[in-house]
Amino acid sequence: MAITQISRDTPRRAYYQRKRAAGKSHKEALRCLKGRRRVTTFELFFDLVYVFTLTQVTIYMAHAHSGMGVVESLLLLALAWFSWSAYAWLGNQAAAPTTGPRSTRCPPAVERSSG
Repeated sequence: MAITQISRDTPRRAYYQRKRAAGKSHKEALRCLKGRRRVTTFELFFDLVYVFTLTQVTIYMAHAHSGMGVVESLLLLALAWFSWSAYAWLGNQAAAPTTGPRSTRCPPAVERSSG
């Protein structure tokens, strides 16, 4: 797949050429190109969910003025951190496919008969 990405004039080809100009061999430059992947919208959405979760937990912590409230808040923060780090690890291990059948068009509008 990396070979087809450098056969056309794309930003990935320019990246490959920069690696070659920096002294990397053909195989090393292809490895760098293969390792470079973009973040998916799904991953960005989950990052946003975790940011929202952290803000909600900190708001809860600000309103919990007892020792038990602080302990609960720290437990919630630990659970959110653990789930986020596990999700980030999984996302790096099993990268989402960036190609495949995907509909980019909207479905055709249903026309009503005027009669």
